[in-house]
Amino acid sequence: MENTLAANPDSAQAARDVMVSHWKLSELYRTRGDEPAAAEHRGKCLPFWIPLPAWARPMDAPMRRLYEQLKPEFGGGAPQ
Repeated sequence: MENTLAANPDSAQAARDVMVSHWKLSELYRTRGDEPAAAEHRGKCLPFWIPLPAWARPMDAPMRRLYEQLKPEFGGGAPQ
């Protein structure tokens, strides 16, 4: 999944796709009871929040929900 982003480092859509993929992997591991793996993938989501404002890309409803889920874990470090 990171290959697409590496090939298109300025693509907000590629960054979003990678972040959502990590979130989905996090949820998969969480449902399987593997909290360390789930936490690892949740942690990989944070770097993708930071450039969103620079790309002037608004968050759609699913991204807003994901942000609300992740915000407590990241101490509010994600963009508003």
